[in-house]
Amino acid sequence: MAEDPTQTRQVEPLPAQPRMVHLDVQLEGAPSRRVAVTGDALVIGRSRESDLQLDVEGVSRKHARISRTGDRGYNLVDLGAKNGTFLNGERVDVAMLHHGDRIQIATAELVVRFDDVAAPAMAAPARPVHATLSAREWEVAEAVAEGLTNAEIAARLGISRRTVATHLERIFERLELHSRAALAHCVALERGRG
Repeated sequence: MAEDPTQTRQVEPLPAQPRMVHLDVQLEGAPSRRVAVTGDALVIGRSRESDLQLDVEGVSRKHARISRTGDRGYNLVDLGAKNGTFLNGERVDVAMLHHGDRIQIATAELVVRFDDVAAPAMAAPARPVHATLSAREWEVAEAVAEGLTNAEIAARLGISRRTVATHLERIFERLELHSRAALAHCVALERGRG
């Protein structure tokens, strides 16, 4: 019997329970240790006030932050560290974290481990993207959809790369997105509505 194309299928929702992320911290000359990311953010740095203190040369007082986005994703955010924050060998300002990613901060390496590795479903947002974002955030989102880098967006809008990264972090959080590709997809859907 053929399926009725007018009928919609029920899709099983993802578990309501948030994903947990752990970092396997590897420092030169020290045994590996596992650190859980609890709450909405974990600040990594040399300072005693940091949630994860790395007393290693080349680490800034407040070097990077891991922030929860939505209920299932996490972003890595460089906090303007002089020596940069690297994800899988590439310097980043803000990036979505995935199971097995390697964060490099000076000589420290942190391996990302999720308690589950199910990928979140990507659906069109219920509320229009443009209505959810500020005018400047929408400009940044459109530039991302055009494929521009943070440096190119900063030059176009006359703002710093750090400001672009901050806008992206807020956009990802507000839209519960986890990647530039997902943001570009949402912008394309929004343009299709108009």
